[in-house]
Amino acid sequence: MEEFSWESLVQQVNEFWARLRAQLPDDLVSREAATEIVRLTRPVDPFNYSDLLAPVIGLAGLLLGVILSGVALASLGTLLASMLALGFLLTEVYGVTLEVDGIRPPPYA
Repeated sequence: MEEFSWESLVQQVNEFWARLRAQLPDDLVSREAATEIVRLTRPVDPFNYSDLLAPVIGLAGLLLGVILSGVALASLGTLLASMLALGFLLTEVYGVTLEVDGIRPPPYA
């Protein structure tokens, strides 16, 4: 088994990007477009003072946004499941009927 070294890791990553770049068309993503996408992840004042920490803060914000989106979707699923269980409990166990009627037009005078 090969020992882990920084040089071998960098070499493997470079080979991966070279294979990926060879498979993609040349004009798929320009350098300017990639620069603009990376610029979107740069934090704003007062978190962008350090050039060393700004990418870390930007990446942490991006990951936190993804995690919070997952929490929101899980909460939505929990809400829908609990509403389904409540509807089943009311209709099947207690015999309550739930009827939704459309909006009626006002009576003509």
